[in-house]
Amino acid sequence: MSAAPETITQRIQVAMPGLSRLQRRLAEAYLEDPARFANGMLGDISAATDASEPSIVRFCVRLGYSGYREFRQHAIRELEHRQNGEPTREGEEVRQALLNGEREAGRLSMTEIRELLRLSAVDALDVAFGGTNDRAAETIAQAIAQARRVVILGIGGSSAIIAQEAHNRLFRLNIACNAYNDSYMQRMAAATLGRGDVAFFISSTGWPRSLLDSAELARHYGASCVGICPTDSPLGRVLDTRISIGAEAAREIDRFQPSPLRYAQLFVLDAIAFRVASLLERQADQSLARARASVAALHGVIPHQPIGD
Repeated sequence: MSAAPETITQRIQVAMPGLSRLQRRLAEAYLEDPARFANGMLGDISAATDASEPSIVRFCVRLGYSGYREFRQHAIRELEHRQNGEPTREGEEVRQALLNGEREAGRLSMTEIRELLRLSAVDALDVAFGGTNDRAAETIAQAIAQARRVVILGIGGSSAIIAQEAHNRLFRLNIACNAYNDSYMQRMAAATLGRGDVAFFISSTGWPRSLLDSAELARHYGASCVGICPTDSPLGRVLDTRISIGAEAAREIDRFQPSPLRYAQLFVLDAIAFRVASLLERQADQSLARARASVAALHGVIPHQPIGD
């Protein structure tokens, strides 16, 4: 006996062939915008879908709910799960099927690999979106925008690469910055900082000794210390402001699969860089225009060309 569908989307998929024309329209409206149903009262949904309130209640009952109230409670719960980075049941089932298939057959096809990578990337972005504290991100952006100098520190795999990407994002805004991934250089760079400077740390674990030492040095000399790293880690505990992104962004992955953690880190970094540019508006406009002109001199103007990407 097969298990009963657990999510609203699953119930709709099972029930769709037997739905009336009006119920099918309501189902399609939910699939297109679940947040509207999660956030809307019965009257709101009636007005938005041009369906009577009794018809909407019958639709909910048809899917196995006691009425619109229970349907909406499930919609809210599922929306919160998505926003908090908790993978949907459908995604988890596909992921486990792929991983179990790999264990049985000893390999994954390119189609399966692409689907597994897509699911992992989406989950990592959901974790980043749900886990990003807007107030902390704003504080970091403000500190960078006002800084005399920014030193970006990351070590290891994706963290070192994301640190370099942070430099790539910020220097074009005419921000004095450098990125370091060598432990000796990190300590020396931190020791040259002072008041008005920012040390920006990227770490997936928050445990590397060189980063912790560099943070303590930077704080000792009066610099602000901010970063993207787990809050409950040695590094996270000494930073003035941090956005907590860590191993939770890389759950249930195949042993040969590249970690999707970098997608989460990059999402947070892009949000911060975007906000910094907005804060610097005129300075950023002028600097980006110069950067675009310098690149255009190499091969002419290319429509919609990213600036140095």
